Amino acid sequence: MKLDETQLAVVESQTGAKPLPADDPAAEQLSGAFGDHSFFLDPNGLYIFEGVDLPEAEHGTSPALLIQIAEWTDEEKTAIGPIEPKPADLILDLAMEIPAPE
Repeated sequence: MKLDETQLAVVESQTGAKPLPADDPAAEQLSGAFGDHSFFLDPNGLYIFEGVDLPEAEHGTSPALLIQIAEWTDEEKTAIGPIEPKPADLILDLAMEIPAPE
């Protein structure tokens, strides 16, 4: 799932995670390996969001599940390798509004 600027802001405001910039040289390689997604790196590895259908979700919401798709293969965290995708314990509503700074 490729996130737009508003959705990226939701992720950052809710998690503090920063996406890999679309113009990063690794982004093209990652898209080739994993598909067209917005990618997030953290100390455990590489993550994407996938939309999910939740029966209890309100109309107008856009719930998405965080999924780890790769992990670091070295202690220096300079290379990643694919893993069997595993869901994290995080679902965000990507349609939520971000409060404007005061």
